[in-house]
Amino acid sequence: GAGKTPEQIKGIVTAMGERGCRNILVTRIGQEAADILCGAVPAEYYPLPRLAVAYPEEQATNQSVIFAEVSYSGNCTVSATRNGELLMENETAQGRYEIHLLEGDNAVVFLITDEAGNTASFLKDIYLDSTPPQLSLKRNLDKISTGESYIYVEGYTEAGVTLTCNGEPVELAGSYFSFRQPLSFGTNEIVLTATDVAGNEARYSAEVSRPFWRAGIVKWILLAAAAAALIALETVILVRGKRRSRR
Repeated sequence: GAGKTPEQIKGIVTAMGERGCRNILVTRIGQEAADILCGAVPAEYYPLPRLAVAYPEEQATNQSVIFAEVSYSGNCTVSATRNGELLMENETAQGRYEIHLLEGDNAVVFLITDEAGNTASFLKDIYLDSTPPQLSLKRNLDKISTGESYIYVEGYTEAGVTLTCNGEPVELAGSYFSFRQPLSFGTNEIVLTATDVAGNEARYSAEVSRPFWRAGIVKWILLAAAAAALIALETVILVRGKRRSRR
């Protein structure tokens, strides 16, 4: 019946009946076509039950338990397996079902069977990963003190992760990263976060200080003060010299 109008289906069945055909099976028709067909020839309509199983969208997770929403019309039974292992059999309730995952690959299959014995299967492949990704730095930056306006952050993590520094995305070259992090005067907090596709996070945090009164800065301040003092002294001597010459 797919792709045909109710009138076309009626005409085909009527023609087959006139040729002596009996027990004609018509599939994939809706209620409207069934009503027209049953009004033209002796027929019985068995609507297919509406079946649905809604799984989480993600393909990988760090949660050991997921839920499946099961709905159907008519009288049906529900069974489920995980990696071929029977989780439940011939349940009759619709609604939310809890599924416990195993670490690694999980093939979850829900089977819904109607009154006529027809069974529809609903497959969900999902990967359970509860291990945080690797995150290593080339050198430990914590408690470092520097007079520079930046510091280099270098290291490596797992391929495919999302890496951020203080919430800003960091570009990876394969599994490696290297970037220059700006520093303000005072204490600077640096937080690296690596997040894998399953949602696991690995973090590294460090405090880097950039003191204002460093030896180099003090040196330049003293030199500037000395230069200013010399300029002031020369100005005073020059002024006094002019006054004496006038006298």
